[in-house]
Amino acid sequence: MKKHEMSVMNEHGDTKVYWDPSNPESVLVASEAYALQIRRGCRAFAMVNDTQGEIMDAFDPNVSSVVFVPPLQGG
Repeated sequence: MKKHEMSVMNEHGDTKVYWDPSNPESVLVASEAYALQIRRGCRAFAMVNDTQGEIMDAFDPNVSSVVFVPPLQGG
């Protein structure tokens, strides 16, 4: 099983979601988790390497690492 990873940054560090692109059930769970974070205003980045990411416009189950950054609030 090839696990792909989604990291959602939060006040506790991050929360992980894992899926296997060959397992439709795990892809559905990851897709729903992705949609939830987008609705919360987070930005998704497909990680190209350890320090660079590309903005994602939609969930892609073949991306091996996704990092969500919460919206920044000024004040």
